[in-house]
Amino acid sequence: MYTNGFQIFVTVNKFCAGSESVSVGRDGTGYSGAGISFVHSNSYYLTGVVNIKEPISKDSITVFIDIQRYIDWIRQLYTKYSNPDIPFCILPKIEGVVYSYKGSNEVLAYGTLIDQKRTVIENCDVGYHKAYSDDFRVCQGNGKWISTSDELCFKMCPPLLSDSLDIECTFNGNFKDCTDESIPDTIAILSCKTTHIAPIGTEDFPLEIYCQFNGTWNNQLYECTPYCGTVNTNSQILMANGKKTFVGTAPWNVGIYRFNKKNMNYDLICGGSLIAPDLVVSAAHCFRYETKLSKKISINDNSYKVAVGKYDRNLTVVDNDFTQTINVAIIYLHEYYFGLEGFYAYDIAVIVLSKLVSYSNVVAPICIDWKGRHNVLNGVEGKIVGWGNTEKGILSPVLLETYLPYIDHDSCRDMYTNEFQMFVTSDKFCAGSATEHSPTVDFGGAGISFNHSNQFHLTGVTSVKNLRTNSSIKVFTDIKNNIMWIRDIYVKYRSNYEFCILPNIEGVIYSYEGSNNTIAYGTIIMQNYIIIENCDVGYYKAYPNSFKFCQKNGKWLSSSEKLCLKMCPPLSSDSLDFECSLNDKFTNCSKPSIPETKAIQSCKPTHILPNGHKESATELLCQSNGTWNNQLHECIPFCGSVYYTTSHPLPTINAKKQLFGTTPWNVRIYRLNKDHNINYDLICGGSIIAPKLVITAAHCFWNTGILTNNISITDDSYKVAISEYDRNFTIDDNNFTLMMNVKTIYLQEDYHDFDYSHDLAIIVLSNEISFSNSVVPVCVDWNSKYRVLDGDKGKVVGWEGAEENKRSNVLIEASLTYIDKYLCKSFYKFILKPFATEYKFCGSTTLEQKPTVSFSGAGITFVHSNYFYLTGVTSVKNSITNSSIIVFTDIYQHVEWIRKIYDKYRRNDITFCILPTVEGVIYSYKDTNETIANGTIVVQNRTVIENCDVGYYKAYPSAFKFCQKNGKWLTSSEKLCLKMCPPLSSDSLDFECSLNDKFTNCSKPSIPETKAIQSCKPTHTLPHGKEDSSIELRCQSNGIWNNQLHECIPYCWLGKNGKGYIKSRFIRNLFTIHRSQILSRYI
Repeated sequence: MYTNGFQIFVTVNKFCAGSESVSVGRDGTGYSGAGISFVHSNSYYLTGVVNIKEPISKDSITVFIDIQRYIDWIRQLYTKYSNPDIPFCILPKIEGVVYSYKGSNEVLAYGTLIDQKRTVIENCDVGYHKAYSDDFRVCQGNGKWISTSDELCFKMCPPLLSDSLDIECTFNGNFKDCTDESIPDTIAILSCKTTHIAPIGTEDFPLEIYCQFNGTWNNQLYECTPYCGTVNTNSQILMANGKKTFVGTAPWNVGIYRFNKKNMNYDLICGGSLIAPDLVVSAAHCFRYETKLSKKISINDNSYKVAVGKYDRNLTVVDNDFTQTINVAIIYLHEYYFGLEGFYAYDIAVIVLSKLVSYSNVVAPICIDWKGRHNVLNGVEGKIVGWGNTEKGILSPVLLETYLPYIDHDSCRDMYTNEFQMFVTSDKFCAGSATEHSPTVDFGGAGISFNHSNQFHLTGVTSVKNLRTNSSIKVFTDIKNNIMWIRDIYVKYRSNYEFCILPNIEGVIYSYEGSNNTIAYGTIIMQNYIIIENCDVGYYKAYPNSFKFCQKNGKWLSSSEKLCLKMCPPLSSDSLDFECSLNDKFTNCSKPSIPETKAIQSCKPTHILPNGHKESATELLCQSNGTWNNQLHECIPFCGSVYYTTSHPLPTINAKKQLFGTTPWNVRIYRLNKDHNINYDLICGGSIIAPKLVITAAHCFWNTGILTNNISITDDSYKVAISEYDRNFTIDDNNFTLMMNVKTIYLQEDYHDFDYSHDLAIIVLSNEISFSNSVVPVCVDWNSKYRVLDGDKGKVVGWEGAEENKRSNVLIEASLTYIDKYLCKSFYKFILKPFATEYKFCGSTTLEQKPTVSFSGAGITFVHSNYFYLTGVTSVKNSITNSSIIVFTDIYQHVEWIRKIYDKYRRNDITFCILPTVEGVIYSYKDTNETIANGTIVVQNRTVIENCDVGYYKAYPSAFKFCQKNGKWLTSSEKLCLKMCPPLSSDSLDFECSLNDKFTNCSKPSIPETKAIQSCKPTHTLPHGKEDSSIELRCQSNGIWNNQLHECIPYCWLGKNGKGYIKSRFIRNLFTIHRSQILSRYI
C-alpha cells in the first residue's frame, strides 16, 4: 500500500485500519493511544492502539499497535496491579427477579454497580412466585454477593384448560383454580370427561401431574378421545341388487319407525344419527303430522320407535345381539322450521329416547364438531347410509351405503336456475354429482358424515332432493348452522345421565358379577352396577379380586389402579446363562415372567463378552409394560479365534507353510503301526470342537472288520496330537504340544465306504484338552446362522500337497474356493460324481492349479463375524488326475448328529477362565510385573492380580480375580479402575475442589467423587438469563464432570447505537483500585 518509504513504520507488530476513499482531517482518526475495538459475541474487544498516520495523506488509514502481540506483557502488569478486593458488585440478571434499594420502589437495572456493603432488596416480577417473604443481597468484598436465598422467584405454571379432561388442582392439600396460573408444587389430577375415553394404552385411573419450579408442568395433558364416530367392527360385506353394502360401518345410524294403524305394523319413515345414549338427530319433515301441534312433541302412545344396530329394514327382524328398539319420549323440532312454507329451512329435529341405548362395537354415537374446528372442502367425500331406493327404483330391504362429494351452499345454489333454488336455504349445503346417477341410498333424516382425525363427524341431515333430475345431488341441513340449538338440548339431557362407559384398558376383560360372558369395551353400564375385571391371556393379574363400580357423573370407582401387567417374554440364548427370581424366590426364565422379576445374565462358560464390555453379570428387570429393562448381552463363543501369527517361509507355489497358531483347533491323528510297535503313523487330520471332542472323517477308521459305529479304543492304538507343527510324531514343537489317547470313535451311522457318503467321525479323547492361546476349539454353526456361497474363500491345512505332490514335513495351509456339489459334479462327471453325494460340497484353489493342500479328516473353515467356523471335513480327492478339487462332507447337513454327541460329553465344570477386557484394568500373575493379555486362558484355581492403567484411579488398594469352576471368576471388587476427570482450567472462572471434604488441586486430573465449585472471576459476569449462584461439579466414575463449565463474560458490553459505553461510577471505582483502563477479554 505504501511505496514512499512510510512502509518502514508498518512493522510486524502492527496492522492498519481505514479506507483510501474516505478523506478525513488531520484529527479525524483520533489521538495517539486511542483504542480500536471489534465486536465478538456481542461484546467489544480491544484489538489495537493508534500508533501513527502518514502525515501527507488525507485518507483515513491509520497504523495500530496489535494487542495480540503484547498480550503476555499486558497480562503481567494486569496481574501485578489488579486488586482482588473490588469495592463494588454487579447486579446479576436472574430470571424473574427485580431489584430495588431499601425503602424505594424504583427498580434497579441489571448490571448496575452497587457499592460495597450496600443492601439490595429482591422481589419477583409478574408471573413469578416468591418463595420467601423477605429477601435481599449484600455486596461483600471481591465483588461477591451474599444472598439470603439460593433461588427466590419461581416461574408459575400456565393455566390448565382442556375440552376432553376434568382437572382438579390442589396446593398443600387445599383446592386451587386450575384455570389460573399455578404455584410450583401444585398437584393436578386429570381424568377424561364422561363423554370421552382415554386412548388405547393410556391407564384408566387419573393421572397426576405437578407444577415444577421452572414454570412447566412435569407432563403434558393427554387428549381423551370423544366416544363417538369410530368404526369398531370388521365390516361384513353383503349384496343388495348388485350394490355392495356393509354391516357396522355406521354404528350411529338409526331407523325411525311410526305405527301404522291400518296394518298394525311399524313403518320405517326416516333415518337418524345417534349423538348420545338417548338423543338422535334427524329431519323435522319426518314428523310432518305433528308439526302443527308444537315444536316440542311428547310421545306417550308408543307411536314412534327408534331401532339401533339395524341392518334389515323390517323392525321385527333382530339382526344381531346388539340390535335394540326403544320408544320415543319427546321430539324437538327447530323453532324456525315451517315445512314447505319455509322452503324446508331448519329442517332438523332432535329425538329424546325413553331409555338409554347400550353402546357396543356396532352401536356407538357419531361426533359433533361443537367448536367448529373442522371445515369440509368442495369435492371431499362424505359417508351416508340408509334404506332408500336401489338402482331399480325399489325400496332396499337392507341398509345401503355410499359416498357423496361435498358442495358448499353458494356453489349448490348456483347450480339451480329454477324454483328449486329456493329450497337451498342459508342453512343448507349439498352433496353429490350432477353427472353421476346413483341409487337413493339415503332417505329423510339420514346423516352425512365426514372423517376428521379418524373420527366421523355429523355434518348434515338429509332434507330435500330435486325430483326432476336424476343426479345424485341432495340438499342437507347444515349441522354447524344449528349447533347452538342442538347444544341446548344436549346439555339439558346430558346432565341427567346416570351411566358409565367401559374403558378400553390393555389386557383387561370385563364381565358382570356371576357371569363368564365378556362385556365389550364402550358398553354403557348403569349407575350403581358392579363390573368384574380379569386379565387376558399373556397378562399377569396383580390383585386376586378386582372390580369397577359405576358412580354418579359417569365416574368409575376402581378397586385397583393397575390390574393387568403385561408379562415379559421368556429368556433364551445360546450364549447366556440366566437365573431368575421374584421376591427372592427362583423362577423359570424359560417361561413368561411376572413384572418385578429379576434376571441375572452371564456368559456361558464357553463364551465371553466382546472387547470393551463390562465383565460382571448384568441384572435385568421385568417392567410393568411387559418388556425387560435392558438388552441381552451378545456373548461370543470362545472358539475360532487366532491369537498367534508367527510366520514361516513359503515352500510351495500353491500352498504355504502354515503360520504357527493360525489354526489352533487343528490336530493330527496317529495309528499304531503293528509291524513296528514303537511307531505311530500319521493317518488323518481333525478339528477340536470341545475339550474332549475332535471331528474328522469316518473313512480314517473304516475297515472290513468293523461291525459297529461306536468303537471303543482300549489298547492305545490311536493317539491325537494337539498343537503339533512338525509331521514327526516324536517332535514337540512348542510348550503347548500334547499327545492324548483316544477313548471312543463315533462313526456317522449312515456312512458308506463305497461312495463315502456321510463321511464323518467324532473322536472322544481319554482326557480333556487344556485350552490356551495356542489351543482353541473351532466354532460350529449350531443354529445355521451363516451360509457359504459359491466363490467364498475358506482355509484348509494338512501335511500333503507340496510341490510335485510330495508330502510336507511341516503343516501347510491353502485357501480354497467353495463350490456346491452340483457345480462340482459338472466339472468331473465320471470320476467325482459318485462321491459328490447329497451331503457334500467341493473346494478348489483355482481350476488351473493342480497341487493343493489336502489331508483326510482335516477341516475347512470359513470366517463369519471374525471367527472361523468348521464348514466341512476333507473326504475324497481325485488322485488320478491330480486335480485341485477336493470333496468335503458338509457339517451343516450333520449338525444334529454332532450336537447329540457334543451334548453328551460337554461338561459344565470347565477347568479354565478367560481374562476379560475391562476398561482401564491390566492383569499380571502374583509376584510378577509382566502384563497378561486380555483373552488369556487362566487355569482353574489360579489367582490373577488386577491393577489400573495410566489415567485411571484404583478404587481399592488390592484387587484380584480367582478362577473358579464353570469358567467363572471370583472378583474381589466390582469396579476397580475409575477413569479420572480432566483438569479444570478457565480464564473466566475460579475453582475450588475437594474430595471427602479435603481440598484438592483442580489443575490436576481428579479422582471420581471430587467436587468442584465454579464461580465467575470478579472481573466477569454470567450471561443474561443465567443464575448467579455457584454451580457444583462432580467428577463421575466414567471420567467426565457431571456438568459443563460456565461461560462467564468480561464485564464489558455494547451500548446504544453500537457504541461502547462505561458508567462514570464504574470508571471511578476502577481508578480507586489503581486501574488505568478497561482491558479486553484477551487478558
